[in-house]
Amino acid sequence: TLAGVAFDFTATVAETTMDLVAAELAAVIDADADYIAAAVGSVITITHASHNVAFTCVPSIVPSTVTLTAAITQEAA
Repeated sequence: TLAGVAFDFTATVAETTMDLVAAELAAVIDADADYIAAAVGSVITITHASHNVAFTCVPSIVPSTVTLTAAITQEAA
């Protein structure tokens, strides 16, 4: 959930590593006009499109659900 918007991705047997899960989840987030997201390995970097503030998230497996929780914070320049 980012700013109250849930981004869902259900892994299948094709996503055999956390790197693949992160890439697919990043693609779901990146499809939203408010965010730019990309995965390198199992780490997802998300940037808010209008605030230009980036943060990273590492998905984790919870019984067969990938859960990503992040808070958007604004840092003073």
